[in-house]
Amino acid sequence: MISLMTSGGVALWVAVLSTPLLIRWLLKNDIGQQIREDGPQVHIAKAGTPTMGGIGIVAAVIGTGGASGSTNGPSSGPRSPWG
Repeated sequence: MISLMTSGGVALWVAVLSTPLLIRWLLKNDIGQQIREDGPQVHIAKAGTPTMGGIGIVAAVIGTGGASGSTNGPSSGPRSPWG
């Protein structure tokens, strides 16, 4: 349980610190939301907004979970009498 909480906390900080870098990279490479011209006019303000910022969060969770070994299931704890 402590390992899971630690990896979750580390994942949070990795995501918090890396997401601004990812968003800057997405903006620099013009990876952003495409707005159709026939859509509502208020959506034009959204043009160019980075759309893949969640990748940083997913990468942080997978990276820190794998590094802590918490993805392999419980390593100790109560055992089931049926298996």
